[in-house]
Amino acid sequence: LGSNRICCRGVARGASRRSFRMVRMGPRSASDASPSTRSTTPEELQQQAQNAKFMYVPLRCDGEAKCWKDRCAGNLPQLTENGELCGIWSQCLAWAVYFDLTYVPDPLAAPGVVSAMAFACGANEELQENVQDAADKLVTDCNQSHEDGKPLPVIGLRPPVTFDSFDFKSSEPTPMQVWEACATLSHLSEKRLTKPALWEHPESEFNMAEIRGAFRLQGRIPLTEHRALTPKQLVSILEFATRNCEHWFDMAPPERSNTAGQTLTLDILNLYHLNEWLIKPATKQHNSAFVELLSAEPQPPKWFVSHWWGELIKEFVLSIVAHNTTRGLPFDTPYWVCAYANAQHSLGQDLTPDPKDTSFFKAMNIADGFLTILNDESDVAHPAVAFSRIWCCFELSMAVCGQSHQPGLMMDMAVVRANKAFVWTDGPAAIDVFLDWQEDENETCTLLRVARNEQARESLFPIEVLKAGLSVHLEHGEAAQPDDRRHILNSLAGRDLDLEPLAEHPRYDEANKKLRGIFAGSAWIQLLQRGLVQEWCLPEVLAADVGHEVLDLDFTGFELGLDAFECLAQGMPPSLKILRLHFVGTTCDCLDEGITLLAHVLPKSLRELRLTITNTKFGDDGLWALAANLPRKVRELHLTLCDTQVGDAGVSAVSQRVPSTVQALEWHLGDTSVTLSAIRSIASH
Repeated sequence: LGSNRICCRGVARGASRRSFRMVRMGPRSASDASPSTRSTTPEELQQQAQNAKFMYVPLRCDGEAKCWKDRCAGNLPQLTENGELCGIWSQCLAWAVYFDLTYVPDPLAAPGVVSAMAFACGANEELQENVQDAADKLVTDCNQSHEDGKPLPVIGLRPPVTFDSFDFKSSEPTPMQVWEACATLSHLSEKRLTKPALWEHPESEFNMAEIRGAFRLQGRIPLTEHRALTPKQLVSILEFATRNCEHWFDMAPPERSNTAGQTLTLDILNLYHLNEWLIKPATKQHNSAFVELLSAEPQPPKWFVSHWWGELIKEFVLSIVAHNTTRGLPFDTPYWVCAYANAQHSLGQDLTPDPKDTSFFKAMNIADGFLTILNDESDVAHPAVAFSRIWCCFELSMAVCGQSHQPGLMMDMAVVRANKAFVWTDGPAAIDVFLDWQEDENETCTLLRVARNEQARESLFPIEVLKAGLSVHLEHGEAAQPDDRRHILNSLAGRDLDLEPLAEHPRYDEANKKLRGIFAGSAWIQLLQRGLVQEWCLPEVLAADVGHEVLDLDFTGFELGLDAFECLAQGMPPSLKILRLHFVGTTCDCLDEGITLLAHVLPKSLRELRLTITNTKFGDDGLWALAANLPRKVRELHLTLCDTQVGDAGVSAVSQRVPSTVQALEWHLGDTSVTLSAIRSIASH
């Protein structure tokens, strides 16, 4: 090469259809320079018939017609690890064979492409020889596929495709016929791009070429629990899947998948599919985790994500992004997701027999929050399938009542319905504060506005998803691997991990009641808005959770009747330690009676009581009842009673009856009739 000219010598058609070899010619002259990329007329195209005219066949891509010469320009021929041609040059060569077999009997179509590939290799003689061998094999395979009536490699077409107006096998075509044939081929290419050939398997040369071009090993992250990934990195994965999933198909058998054998689209693609077509092929060479293809540095999780692999990838990513936005977090906030954190080719290192030694458990221990991503009801799945999966139930149970439970752990949920994400947060989120931020407003107005924003946001959360959490049965959870189910249930029951799991066990019941109680407490406000608290048996569910320790309910802006307090009194958890109730701007003519009801059922285990009542009708009667029924072990008492009807009598009653165990007593009495003498009484006690 270099100062030498390389061309291809066509060989007469024979049993093998077409074969060729590059031969060295004399020095290349200026007249042999590559033709211009300008628009080619029919007459000029015929003149180039002896010199790679196929390179000027237009291929329509994204609405723009480009000839093969322009599409291949600047691209170095690529070879797979098996020495086979891949990438844009392999498509060009396969289309050249197709053009020759179907439209114009052109002995120089394929050789012309190989000649152009050789020049693209530059002075790399080793690459030139390897490309030549790979091109020979591809052309031979194309010819053989044609004779066998099979789809051509790379492009998947099954020639010959006949058109009534074109028959070039009988005579030499005219320039105009060649031009029209090119236009027809362009149209066929456009349709081909709409419905491309399926790649044979995940490790096919075409899939691997795409993967290697997008994801390469960045470095090693030793601790699996430090392999979280960011929303930005998740979006890059979704973008890759969007470009390539039309080449993939569902490999699962019909008994396991309703879409078995179908071409994958974003409306079908789930994590089971992505694991087969992207995660496992991409990580096989280095036996790595997928996160190690995205980052060389450890990324400890801020949020642990629990989810079902069968949800759509696009909905999973949308849920993460929506949660990130709702919480007001940076876009590089790490979320721990098992499929990307665990090394899929050596799962034994991360999934030990004891679930409490797994990477899941370790990641939960260092995360600040726990995000459950749920699916909406669809044609192929009931809502909230995650609540019927053993791993998801185990993760939830460990987060709320296991060894990984952290007192300040935030518990959020997200779901996508009709391509819109809905996020349920544990308390107000950043978006509730900044939704209609106003600088010059008092504290009461701020609390009222934020609470109403949160209520409005969570009122849109699909109610069917919440209902599924109120009937969870951990022991009925399903698992892809039977061993996982056996180990998890035995771990919860405190038994030998390899024993056959019991159908019933007190610890199953304890975990079930704990999970249902968490969802009952979370859903209470929304179901109160919809009048479903009693219909869905929330008081019974919450009261049954004997291990429920924290209850935080915000009735800000509500219109309440006495029945709302009766339901809450019935559902008061017996082992409650922290109770926080907020009534800011609440419309209620029976607030004193309601607080009196609650005061009579305060559990003896209570350690902290935080009561916020502002801008509403509340007086000394309710405060008297609260003072008379304070549990003897209370350590913290926080009373915010601004802009109420509270007076000296109620304040004095509380101050005289404060248990000796109280270590912190906080009052807020702005805009009340409380006098200085009552304040002094508080101080003296």
